[in-house]
Amino acid sequence: PRCGKSFPESAALLRHQRGHGAEPPGHSCPRCGLGFAGDKPYTCGDCGKGFGGSSALIRHQRVH
Repeated sequence: PRCGKSFPESAALLRHQRGHGAEPPGHSCPRCGLGFAGDKPYTCGDCGKGFGGSSALIRHQRVH
């Protein structure tokens, strides 16, 4: 369901969408319209945890 509200942060949007009983499709910036789908294409080979960027994965791999 779409109610027309917009949110500056993805966390606020997710909380709001869960209140509608729907799984959120992602986050859209209210200013530019660019979206964030929550994709995590970089996966740690040791533990399977996913990351949105290669730098986050590299930082994580240092703990292994």
